Amino acid sequence: MKMRRKAGWSALLAIVLALLCIIVPSALAERVGKTFDDAGLLSSDEIAALNDRMDTFRADYDIDIGFVSTNDAGGKTIEAFADDFYDDPANGFAEDGLILAIDMGSRQFHVSTCGSAIAKIPDASLEALLDAIAVPLGNGDFAGAAQTFVQTVDDTFAYDASGGGMPSDVGGTTSGIVSQNGSQGNVVAVSSSLSPGRIAIYFLIALGVALVICGIMVAVHKSSLRSQPAAAHYQDEKGFVMTEQRDDFLRTHTSRTARPKDDDSSHRSGGSSTHTSSSGRTHGGGGRSF
Repeated sequence: MKMRRKAGWSALLAIVLALLCIIVPSALAERVGKTFDDAGLLSSDEIAALNDRMDTFRADYDIDIGFVSTNDAGGKTIEAFADDFYDDPANGFAEDGLILAIDMGSRQFHVSTCGSAIAKIPDASLEALLDAIAVPLGNGDFAGAAQTFVQTVDDTFAYDASGGGMPSDVGGTTSGIVSQNGSQGNVVAVSSSLSPGRIAIYFLIALGVALVICGIMVAVHKSSLRSQPAAAHYQDEKGFVMTEQRDDFLRTHTSRTARPKDDDSSHRSGGSSTHTSSSGRTHGGGGRSF
């Protein structure tokens, strides 16, 4: 009976520790927005408005979304830059989502999709999305291009919840978007994404709280126990007698080996062209010059 009680306490402590380690970092990881304007294309007001719009989209569809601009893609193509930026854990993007990347050095833009967002924006819808973004970009309206990106993707998802296509009047759905015209300062978005160091700090905080709770529970448990002078006091008076012995077959184990896949890193999946990024993740999307 005492062994069962100890096992119960151990299980309870393990559950408390696990919950704290999961809940505390998750609660602290809430983000305001994911605008990374390293090229300084947007004013502070435009960044705030874009973050608000993306937060609403993220809450409505449970799909991550972001914006990044740069003056130097580091020798990468715009596609590789967008994919790698999305895949970088330091930027805090979820498994399912998409991002608009603008490279002022090459004057190209690219929309990269990942996870379930790939199927939600098939090739036909992607072309319409690129058309919509290209109009304000061609006029130098970067805030309008970012807002058009979010609004057009929102219209696509709202039109067909299963990711089936783009409304026929794309121009009409995006023409009502008014960008905020502010000074073109060198403003870099402040992202609240968690760095590995901050994650480690939050983990240690959660661990410390769990250890304090565990210490209190162990102290209470020990105060209710009485030690015995010898091991014999823990033995049953009648001793130990084996009354039955048998072999029970419990389970089988089956191993499976996946068939080798085609080495080609580019293919089509459910109407969406896909490729593999440098990190090994599958991405969809496309881009153009402006």
